[in-house]
Amino acid sequence: MENLKPSMYCGASSHHIHCENFEFKTGEKLLIFGRDEVDNTTTWLDLKNCTGRITPETFSLFTALDYINFEGCTLEFSAKAFAAVKNIKAIDIRESKVSISKEIFEDCETLESVHLKDLKIPDQDCFSPLKKLNMLTIEECQFENSNGNIFRNLFSLQYLIIERCELPIFGDVHQDLKNLEMLILMHNKIGELKCDGIFNLLKLKEIAIFNNETVSVINYERFQTMPLLETILFENNVYKTLDFRAFPSLKLVKIGTLTDVPTPADDELFKKFDDMNITYQFTFCGKIEVDMSKVMICA
Repeated sequence: MENLKPSMYCGASSHHIHCENFEFKTGEKLLIFGRDEVDNTTTWLDLKNCTGRITPETFSLFTALDYINFEGCTLEFSAKAFAAVKNIKAIDIRESKVSISKEIFEDCETLESVHLKDLKIPDQDCFSPLKKLNMLTIEECQFENSNGNIFRNLFSLQYLIIERCELPIFGDVHQDLKNLEMLILMHNKIGELKCDGIFNLLKLKEIAIFNNETVSVINYERFQTMPLLETILFENNVYKTLDFRAFPSLKLVKIGTLTDVPTPADDELFKKFDDMNITYQFTFCGKIEVDMSKVMICA
């Protein structure tokens, strides 16, 4: 396959830079349009199809950077890879060949959001250095071993989303996720789903457990013991037997719909919601495939 030349160009604004096909070398800085000078305006950096090694020097000239998106990259991250980016708030790593480890996030204390897609998640406390991590999204990833350690020390985490992943086990989380407010588990293959840990997440306000493959039997009535739970999304057949009045704070029931599956039309269930004065809404939970070659982008 022919090697593509590296390119850098502005995005939708002067604060947004795209870099494609770059090869990063150890100790070298990423220069903005070839200039070896500090850039205090770029806040958003997209890296696509890049290779090489990311070190603390790589982004040292981008003093205002708060978001980095890696897509289709094959990269090695050194320890403290993002330490020079003092204002970083969010990192997305999608469909890339990289290894995630605790060491790469050292001295990266401002990071609030991490989104991982199509990666292998090791059985270690990768994110424990991120003292301000507020949102963690893990999509289409494969968890190694039990992964009981992956959520260790995430005391600031409020939003955890796991979709279309393979997990040997999930549930031993309550001690480290004591401030979690939203938990989304959808379209996963989960060997064992331990709900006892989830029931102890006393600050949880929203939960979705929908369309997962698991051998575990879930006692949905136990969710009635969660004092702050306001929004639920469960399998539609669960709603027929659930006593919604037993939820002390319930405000919204979401009804999941999937691609190529008819929208549920259960008048008896809807009447049950109306009689209890419970708000409900249909939520599309399928996956939309987009052919980007046919998408017109207007600048």
